[in-house]
Amino acid sequence: AAADHWIILIDEPITPDGKLDEAAWADGSFTELLVGQDNATELKASIGLLADKTALYLAAKVTDSELSNDLVPGVDFAADMVELYLDGLNLESSAYDASTVQFQFRWNDEKLWIYGNSKTFDHTKFAMVATDDGYVLEVVIPWADLGIEFNPDHTIGLTADVQDYDSSTKEYKSVAMIEGAGFWNNSSAWESYGFKEKSSPEESVITPPSPPLPAGRKQATAAGATTAPASVSPAGS
Repeated sequence: AAADHWIILIDEPITPDGKLDEAAWADGSFTELLVGQDNATELKASIGLLADKTALYLAAKVTDSELSNDLVPGVDFAADMVELYLDGLNLESSAYDASTVQFQFRWNDEKLWIYGNSKTFDHTKFAMVATDDGYVLEVVIPWADLGIEFNPDHTIGLTADVQDYDSSTKEYKSVAMIEGAGFWNNSSAWESYGFKEKSSPEESVITPPSPPLPAGRKQATAAGATTAPASVSPAGS
C-alpha cells in the first residue's frame, strides 16, 4: 500500500526511559489525536514515531490531570492507557495475522498487554513517566519481535488511541488517530506508514481530520495475550 504518512529513520537507537531526551524526538513531528477530542476536557494526546533497521519507536505525550489504574480481573479499561495497533506487513486484512498485534501500555503497570498475537514480544520495552500535566510513554518494538525483517521500501499499517479513566468519577474518555466503530479488528482501516531519511522532502506526519468519535464500542473480555484483539473503548457501553 502507498504511504499515507512517513516515519523518520534514525541513526542512533532510542532508550525507552520515558525522558524523550534524544535529539531525534526533538527533530521529529508528533501527531495530535483529534478523533474524540473535546475542548471542554483536559484530555489531550499526541503520538510520535521513529524507526531504524532494528526497531520501531513510539512516544506518547498525554495531558491528563488524574492518573488512575483500578483494573480488576475481567475489566480491561479501568486504567489510563495508550493502545497501539500495528500491522508489520501492512496486509490490510479484516483479521489479525502473525504480523498484526494490539498493545496496551497501562499506567502504573509494568506488564506489556498483548492482544491478537501469540508471540511473547520479549524484547519490546516501554516506560511511562508522570509529568506536571499528565504522562509520557516511550516504547521500543524490535522488528524481530514481530517476526519480520525490516525493509525501508515497504510500509506498515498502524493506528493508536489513548484511554482516560478517572478513579474519582469512574468516567472514561478517549482520543484516537482514526474514526470508525470496530477499527481495532480491521487493519484495512488503519493508515499506511512509509519510511524516509530526515532529509527527504515529504512531510513526516500528516495530521488527520477531526470527525466525531462514534459511541457504542464493546469492551474486551480477555486479559494478557489472547487470540483476539481487545476493543478500543468502553464509551457508550
